[in-house]
Amino acid sequence: MIKKLPDILIIIFLIFAGFGRLYGGGTLEIFIKKPHIPFVQLAYYYGPGVYLVDTLSLDQDGHAQYTGNTLPAGIYLIVFNDTISFEFMISGDQDLKIEFAGTPDILNMSVSGNRESEAFNGFLKEQLKTHHEIENLKKQAHKNALVVDSLKYYKEKIDQTEAEYQLKLETIINNYPGTFLADYLSLLKTLEFSGYKKSALRNGPVSPDKNIPSDYLNIYFEQVNFYNPGLIRTPLLYPQIEEYLKQIAVNPWEEIIEGVNLLINKSSANEKMYQYILTLLFNHYYTLKADPVNERVYIQIAQDYYLACKAPWADSTFIDKLSIEVDRLIVTMLGAPVPPIVLTDLTGKEIQFPFANADYQILYFWDSNCKLCTRLTQELFTWYISVKNKNIKVVSIQMDTGESGIENQYSDSPGWIYTSYTGDPTALQKLFNLNYVPALFLIGPDNRIVAKYFQVGELDGLLE
Repeated sequence: MIKKLPDILIIIFLIFAGFGRLYGGGTLEIFIKKPHIPFVQLAYYYGPGVYLVDTLSLDQDGHAQYTGNTLPAGIYLIVFNDTISFEFMISGDQDLKIEFAGTPDILNMSVSGNRESEAFNGFLKEQLKTHHEIENLKKQAHKNALVVDSLKYYKEKIDQTEAEYQLKLETIINNYPGTFLADYLSLLKTLEFSGYKKSALRNGPVSPDKNIPSDYLNIYFEQVNFYNPGLIRTPLLYPQIEEYLKQIAVNPWEEIIEGVNLLINKSSANEKMYQYILTLLFNHYYTLKADPVNERVYIQIAQDYYLACKAPWADSTFIDKLSIEVDRLIVTMLGAPVPPIVLTDLTGKEIQFPFANADYQILYFWDSNCKLCTRLTQELFTWYISVKNKNIKVVSIQMDTGESGIENQYSDSPGWIYTSYTGDPTALQKLFNLNYVPALFLIGPDNRIVAKYFQVGELDGLLE
């Protein structure tokens, strides 16, 4: 299929360890009989992007040859004018020749030198042909919408066209058992025809209560051969992982971690696949770690894999820095015991936090120069009055020494405890990894951190 590439992606140059020439040896030749451009670009899929391998100059006869680093198995692209590209497959160790008989077009493109690559090129033409046939049938159905039984007729024609295409796809898969081509097309077939993914998304969680990670692991990866690292360099694997992570993200952090571990265990079938999956997951949760739940997952991945010497590609400098960061974050991660601190109330009396006689405790960090704090204090106090019969304490901690009037307005309410920190506020800020104020922490009956950086409107749900 013709692909339009984002301009920014095609200028990225990325080299993978182990690239030599063609997969297992051989050469890649490109011949364009009617060249109108001086060069083409060779690119490949990886993760969410498309990356440049090399720029190949065309001679006066329209011929170019790739003589660079090895190209591992995957779906590659020949790119024209930085925007239009044509896919081809690399999977074997034979010489590969790609020709365009006329103006660059998938129907004018032929591939020779490797049976899998040839079959994949034939599949792309069949795929494009089927797409055009279905689009034409839809247009005809729209034109004849008022004709009796026309919609039924065209629906049957579309179903028949799709069934014929699916049969041809299955034939290719059956003719190439145990190959990269079969693994790739099996995954594509699942996405295009089985309907289970769309059904799962449309109908909600597999379980009525939550999205069980093991259920969604089967939904998204049943047809993924984790023994074949070639799937890493295709446009199909990353979207599957991305959708899977979206589905399990609605769960508590404990079950998200379970889902992450299930996927990592699946990927351990192949060393390169394992490195790809683990690195992808680590980076995914690293970029989202400003959110407490994702931070918790990020810490767990770091502890269980990188700091446990299960990511051998990570060098000692990286591991040392990661260890320092994890040691800092772990103190106030979700599920961790809240750090004990000494506070001072309005009378100057020292208060040991956390308390031993509260079902839940809310730590509320604020300062007198924060206008948002004034509004949040009022909102929090209104909520607190509504649940005052419950054994909940609010510990209001002023982070500076200024006067705001807040302390006098709310200090006489039972269970609402106005305090200040007796030590250096900067030390308290570092201890709780405070990114900003106002900030709310919810402490459970076991004095462990249940939630942090949440909104007052979320409290009722958190306490359920």
